[in-house]
Amino acid sequence: MPKPELYMIFTGERKDIPDTISLSKDFFDGEKIAIDAVVKETVSRR
Repeated sequence: MPKPELYMIFTGERKDIPDTISLSKDFFDGEKIAIDAVVKETVSRR
């Protein structure tokens, strides 16, 4: 079975954003949610 991949596309203004963003921590105040994801930021400049 293939491994699932998750992608986050940030379209807002570049500010002081951390190296990683946690779905439950940053969007649901740390609540336990059914699916959690921690995303590591990579920067692509075009």
